[in-house]
Amino acid sequence: MNLRVALIFLVLGFIALLIVMGTASFVRWLKMSYPRSFRAILVVLCLVLVGAGKRNGPVVGLLAFS
Repeated sequence: MNLRVALIFLVLGFIALLIVMGTASFVRWLKMSYPRSFRAILVVLCLVLVGAGKRNGPVVGLLAFS
């Protein structure tokens, strides 16, 4: 394996780890700040992310953005 490829994988793995840790801490903060409605907030955020990612793709459920 090339050294450059190994460094690229290392950097991408580190970025992925930062994203996972940030997501976990955001969910923990959401549970502490809004204990009654954090599930609804997470569902809405997930639907918004899926809708933003599927603008030119096939129709998924009620999210028709094409």
